[in-house]
Order: sequence, then C-alpha cells, then structure tokens
Amino acid sequence: AIVFMPVLDCGFLNWDDQTNFVQNYHYKGWSPENLRWMLTSFQLGVWQPLSWLLLDVEWTLWGPDPAPHHLVSLLLHSLNAVLVFFVGQRLLGSGFRVQGSGSGTLVSQPPSLSPQPSICSLSCAAAFGALFYAAHPLRVETVAWLSCQPYLLATLFALLAILAHLKAVSGCATHSAAQRSLPAWRWLAIICYALALMSKGIVIVFPLALVILDVWPLRRLTGRFRDWLRPAFRSVLIEKIPFFVLAAGATLLAANGKSHGLRGWTEHDLVQRLAQMTFGAAFYLWK
Repeated sequence: AIVFMPVLDCGFLNWDDQTNFVQNYHYKGWSPENLRWMLTSFQLGVWQPLSWLLLDVEWTLWGPDPAPHHLVSLLLHSLNAVLVFFVGQRLLGSGFRVQGSGSGTLVSQPPSLSPQPSICSLSCAAAFGALFYAAHPLRVETVAWLSCQPYLLATLFALLAILAHLKAVSGCATHSAAQRSLPAWRWLAIICYALALMSKGIVIVFPLALVILDVWPLRRLTGRFRDWLRPAFRSVLIEKIPFFVLAAGATLLAANGKSHGLRGWTEHDLVQRLAQMTFGAAFYLWK
C-alpha cells in the first residue's frame, strides 16, 4: 500500500479511461437500463459485468473524483497480496510434506531425507513471495490505470477460488479419499471462479492452473499423462469439469466481444498478428 500510494494522484488517463469512465454514462446509476447495459455490454470488446457493478458503486459513492476509484484499486491490490501469501503458504506446505504426514496427496512419495522446514520458515518464504508480487513493477499498470481495475477484481476471486480448492482437497490423504473432498469448499471454488470470469475474462486459463497444481505441489496427479485415465485419478479430473465448462462459456463470450472491435486482415495481416503475440510473451518474460 505504501509503495503504490502515489496512484491516488493519478487521475484519469487519456487511454481507455475517457471511453470507459469520463464519457460513459451507461454504468452511472441503478436504473434497469443501466443494469441491463452492465450485464450485457461488450464495451471495448470486453464482457465484465461484475466489474461494472463495482465501478457503479464507486460512482454512486464518490462521483467523478478519480482518487477514491484509485483507492479501491489500491485496496484490491493490497488484499490480493495478502491472499498470495496464504496461497503461497499452503502450496509450500504441500510441496514439502512427505508421505504419512496427512498432506492430502494422492500420489505416493518417497520419504524426505532432508529436514522439513518449520512453519515459520514456510511463512517467511510465502511472505517474501507475496511482497515480491505486490511491489513488482509489472503491477503498476493494473493498479495505476483505472481501466485495469477489473484485472484486480478477477485476481481477487481467482485467488479465493484457489484457496477454496486447496481447502476442498486438504482431506484427501488416499486415493479413495478423493471422493470425500469437501463439497462445500468445492462449490465455493466454482462460484469464486464464475465471479472471476464475470470480472475479467483473463482468468479463462484458470482450470489449467488447477491441473498443474494437482501435479505439483499437491501431487494428486502424476507427471505421466497416461496415468490420468486410471480409475484412481479419474475423479481428480472429473472435479475440474465445472471449471472447464465455465471457461468454455467465457471463451465464447470473449470471442463474441472481440468480434465487435477486431480490426480486419487488411489492417493487421498474419505476420503482424504473430509479431504482436510474440512481443506480448517476450515482454513479460523480459520484465
């Protein structure tokens, strides 16, 4: 929060903020027409009804003053950093647990020959990771640019979904225990993921992240794909079906939204599009 405090003086930018907020009257108010627009709009090619509802609450409370809007972004980012700490703490704990420790793993692991880290050590490591995430310069765009506030809201619900997923599988100490994963936490994870998609479609890849976490550090799946079809692991994949269904629906919505604002092939040909995709990946790796 201290590092990003200057965002309170950022104001509105002349890049999307004018279209999204300054000149946009559709989300400002709670009339049926405003609500319909927030739930169905593909403003600038994006469907994000939950984010529009949050922005409407902000507008209702503070009007056109940008500082309170930036304060909400700052609070969301700070809360996300706290959630990253708890996610990191749980994942590190799962990664260092050994067989017979009640770790909730399905895949047998050899006993560790090295001393296991203490809870304090894991917490310090998770805190370092959370601070690195919180203060990294790549966070500046999402925190300082109001048009990126939906990213922060989607991240919040995605992190809550991961925590709920980890809680749901925490009691699965054997293969048969996979069937006894806590249904309430499982449903909470699904609901949080749906809310994340309604905030920003960037979390479409979330189900793949859950599968990766099941391989490591949760060790509920092996690293060999052919093993996943065995009955012992089938339930681990079946539980992901609701997440993939939601992701598929969000993908169709995203494709429909982008079709409203995509530029034609005469403006951007295949080579230019491939170059843009390559730059996007290289930029983040370089930073």
